[in-house]
Amino acid sequence: MHLGKHGSMEWLPGKNAALSASCGTDAAIGNLPLIYPFLVNDPGEGAQAKRRAHATIVDHLIPPMARAESYGDIAKLEQLLDEYANIAAMDPGKLPAIRSQIWTHMRAAEMHRDLGLDDIPDEDDFDDFIFNVDGWLCEIKDAQIRDGLHVLGQAPQGEARVNLVLSILRASQIWGGETGAVPGLRAALGLKDSAQLGAIDEIEEQSRALIQAMEDANWDVATARSLTDVPDVVRVLEFAATEVVPRLARTTDELDHVLHALEGGFIPAGPSGSPLRGLVNVLPTGRNFYTVDPKAVPSRLAWETGRAMADSLIERHLADTGEYPRSVGLSVWGTSAMRTSGDDIAEVLALIGVEPEWDEASRRVNGLRVIPLEELGRPRIDVTVRISGFFRDAFPHVIGILDATRSARSPS
Repeated sequence: MHLGKHGSMEWLPGKNAALSASCGTDAAIGNLPLIYPFLVNDPGEGAQAKRRAHATIVDHLIPPMARAESYGDIAKLEQLLDEYANIAAMDPGKLPAIRSQIWTHMRAAEMHRDLGLDDIPDEDDFDDFIFNVDGWLCEIKDAQIRDGLHVLGQAPQGEARVNLVLSILRASQIWGGETGAVPGLRAALGLKDSAQLGAIDEIEEQSRALIQAMEDANWDVATARSLTDVPDVVRVLEFAATEVVPRLARTTDELDHVLHALEGGFIPAGPSGSPLRGLVNVLPTGRNFYTVDPKAVPSRLAWETGRAMADSLIERHLADTGEYPRSVGLSVWGTSAMRTSGDDIAEVLALIGVEPEWDEASRRVNGLRVIPLEELGRPRIDVTVRISGFFRDAFPHVIGILDATRSARSPS
């Protein structure tokens, strides 16, 4: 039995499939059964263990998660920004002093390097600088970080469950085959993507208060309507009470199923992916996970995400250079393609100006549409794609799609 993920045996030299005695993996394990408790959000490496080491996966939950919050130098800088806003409104004569304090603090903590600055911004540009620092602090403070280790077969309880449910509910949920079927809790409370640090902190406090109240009520569904009269918020809380928390409670299946597998029993199959990306259906853990359908990559959701990534890349290049990029190089990995259903592949296609077409029944990609230049509104961009060996083995259909885009031309 191997534990965790990314063991060494499944990566030993030899063929990518149908291994023989001359392959390192087959020589190491032979005909021995391999029971492999494996992290549920890493389908790519789990698929490698299945293909090259005939592993039976028993997936397990992600580690406890928490919001990073601010501390140390970051907390001090946040206080200085608050002080700057107050002085700008009440006593502008002190602004030079507080500007100097902010810059001195950032230099001492080497924070200026993260923003690509060597010298203090001019007085006329300092407000824009503060705006950028505020956004940077927001990203750091609001990041989700690991808050310990997951214990196999142990369901999260108390504060750990509150933190994990909060993390899961940040994203809109893919449910019943519908993307965005249940909104994210923050979005339901009115948080906008462009919100500043203060607004995010306020919404986070509201979110935590609601989840803590549901936890105190032992996740009674009826409690949701007594906490708020906002329909979308009620829907999110009811979804958490009826789907998320009961599925987390079944984390105990992990250890039971490991023991059952060691007795030669059947392990039920289930989907894989990150529950933090709106994929609550990957819970409960303790199942023999499968990955995406390779011919359904990129998915419709991945296309929307990849197109947004491409637009963002182009906008940044335009802002920095005043020109469209002539060419872009991207690395594509099999594990990330499985985890996201092809965000990076969709970005490649969007940069070139080619849109996938899907079969409605199977959701598989069955063709490509060359987007006319008039509709695209910009030049097509050359993309050089570096793929991993695992991607080559797992997604031959996608390599065919990428190859087909080489001859993409604007229709006459």
